[in-house]
Amino acid sequence: MKFCEYDDAEELAEMAKEIWTDYYSTFPDRDLPEYVLKKFQSELAIKEQMCEGYLYCFIKKDDVNVGYICVLRDSDTVLLSRIYILKDFRGQGLASEAIDILAEWCRNMKMRKLYLRVYKENTISISIYTHKGFTIVEERKEDIGDGFFLDDYIMEYRF
Repeated sequence: MKFCEYDDAEELAEMAKEIWTDYYSTFPDRDLPEYVLKKFQSELAIKEQMCEGYLYCFIKKDDVNVGYICVLRDSDTVLLSRIYILKDFRGQGLASEAIDILAEWCRNMKMRKLYLRVYKENTISISIYTHKGFTIVEERKEDIGDGFFLDDYIMEYRF
């Protein structure tokens, strides 16, 4: 796994916009994706996250960037903050493969668990995570500002 550099933030932000605009347009709150993109996945937000220790990595197919993951490592846990695949490359097992690579990295780093947050209405992703061995351990609703809330499950995979 090769992590992105600071200079990759613009490409990551452009990819995030394309993915979020497509994938989350079917979700109930249509204004939430734009807000989340601006707050968490703009070029500036990504650069700030990199400075705070978040690690981004492109997901590639045939040497082409087709998605990305973002993780944050703590002492003995890893947060899978983001995993996104461009529309034309979904359903090809790339997210599953990326999770397998990440899990192996976690094992090699002697991590205790890998965990993530997933929007409760995102049944496709929940199904993938469950298939990969993640379990729902908590529900969390969080105010992220300007009247927007994230209503998520916390899912984890223990090593």
